Amino acid sequence: MGGSNATSGAVRIARAYTGRDRIIKCGYHGWHDWTRPGDPGVPESVCALTSTIDYGYLDQLEDQLKESNGRTACVFLETIQQGGPLEGYLEGCVGLAHDYGALCVFDETKVGFRVALGGAGDHFGVTPDISTFGKAISNGYAGSFLVGKQEILRSAETRSTWMTATFQSDLLILTAIRTTLSELQRKKGIAYQWRLGDRLITGLNDAFGRVGLSYKLVGCSPMPSPTVDDTDRDRCFKILERCLGLGHYLHPTHPWFLSLAHTEEDIDGTIQAVDEVLRS
Repeated sequence: MGGSNATSGAVRIARAYTGRDRIIKCGYHGWHDWTRPGDPGVPESVCALTSTIDYGYLDQLEDQLKESNGRTACVFLETIQQGGPLEGYLEGCVGLAHDYGALCVFDETKVGFRVALGGAGDHFGVTPDISTFGKAISNGYAGSFLVGKQEILRSAETRSTWMTATFQSDLLILTAIRTTLSELQRKKGIAYQWRLGDRLITGLNDAFGRVGLSYKLVGCSPMPSPTVDDTDRDRCFKILERCLGLGHYLHPTHPWFLSLAHTEEDIDGTIQAVDEVLRS
């Protein structure tokens, strides 16, 4: 099952538990109707139930919670975006959601088992009501799941909430999840990804900085995000394009992801390739 199954399951649970229907979302949560208000093919009646806020702005969140007038079932947040979060932001989202009687759901689909086994909530010490996971935990297989507080998942309101999928108990996927988790723990994989990410960020940022270009990697080391000033964008993208010719695909805008398959030699080779292009 893809991550959309887990996120949509979390929405259904939140609605069942709170008896409310509206969702406030922040980030990318899949392709199901509730996640894509305004897209072709999504009914207006469904669009009206989802509002979108920008990442990092607690004032926007509170405004939407006030505007919904007690109808918000949950605040749905992709935990790490744009190199964030700023200190206190995740705590603020949970606190505001609870102040207005809503649940707070952390979408850890991209983040979980990278920055920490339990995602950003684990890394920053913030506990939401529900968290969703996918991607890294099944190591290429289509696995996703959600976890939550017992008082929510075992409540009378949610106990009969219906969720199913053709491959929900697929043994291959479950084995992939179990094996990946075991290997991450056995090899201290989280610390390893942080170490490689630190090395990559320092090396590439130094390389671009030496030639006066603003391109840099920011954020959590296991999944750094590239940023660049508009004035340098075209030149930097051409540099990355030339790196591709040397066998190094460096996405110009999307977060990068470290893994246990990467080695220190891979990281050093990437830095050397960028250096070579910058000096040519």
